[in-house]
Amino acid sequence: MVTMNRIVVRRIVLLFLSLIAVPVCLSAQKRSDPLKPKWLTQKLPEAKTPLYSLVRTIGEGRNLSEARQSCMKDLTDFLEHNRGITVSSTLSGRETVRDDQDSHIQTQYSFEYKEDGRTFSIDSRKIDEYWTYKDGNYRCNVLYAVANKEGGDTNCDDISVSTRYGARGFVRSLVIPGWGQMYKGSYLKGGLILGGEAAFVAGIIAAENLRASYRKKMKEQPQHIKTYNTKADNCENIRNICIGGAAALYVYNLIDAIAANGAKRVIIKKKNSNLSINPISSPFCNGVNMAYQFNSK
Repeated sequence: MVTMNRIVVRRIVLLFLSLIAVPVCLSAQKRSDPLKPKWLTQKLPEAKTPLYSLVRTIGEGRNLSEARQSCMKDLTDFLEHNRGITVSSTLSGRETVRDDQDSHIQTQYSFEYKEDGRTFSIDSRKIDEYWTYKDGNYRCNVLYAVANKEGGDTNCDDISVSTRYGARGFVRSLVIPGWGQMYKGSYLKGGLILGGEAAFVAGIIAAENLRASYRKKMKEQPQHIKTYNTKADNCENIRNICIGGAAALYVYNLIDAIAANGAKRVIIKKKNSNLSINPISSPFCNGVNMAYQFNSK
């Protein structure tokens, strides 16, 4: 039973080491982010206004620049196929978007096309990208916001990218260990936490049942009381070790759920305009001042 105690302790140590090693191994791989963004693995979020749509593109190349150019070609093909136009040129410019969660750079593009002898343009904005490198080849995925053909605008909503989830991951992990990690995109880590807690609970139940069985045999077979007492004590030690491991893993699960970054997600907020009404009084007139403030693009 002493050997069994050592095995249990060893497995607990290996579990915690594996949890620590998960983000290290992921970050060591050649990819832009440790986790695939949610806009790539899940359904795209809906725009708050009908003036634009979100488009996923994919491209490959021998270097990252070629892969990004391939994504731009994929977007051009999408516009020509879905909107029945022929893009004649593409103009680009850069703008920095900052918010209270993350800072990132988004790139504006303008696609020009001709129709009935007139030149029109479609605005597009690069929201985010994710790339991987394997066997000498880059694979890139880019998310764009593309304006509608007529009167479209990609700046009518606040579109940002964040790796933070607030208390939502914490609440989920509070209910089910590992759920918060899975919600944030860390499926491997969440699975290890959930499996570890299940193993600890199973160990607690099994050790307690064995301990109770040995205690019962001590009364039924007093001639072997010393042997059964030793076995019961060992089972109690294993049970206590499992209880401690389950508690430590649960605390780690909560801390990680609220502190660790998750997979990148797209946040779309509708821009609001403000109407203010204030009374005014002066030697020349009395009345009400009305001001309507539009958010700048």
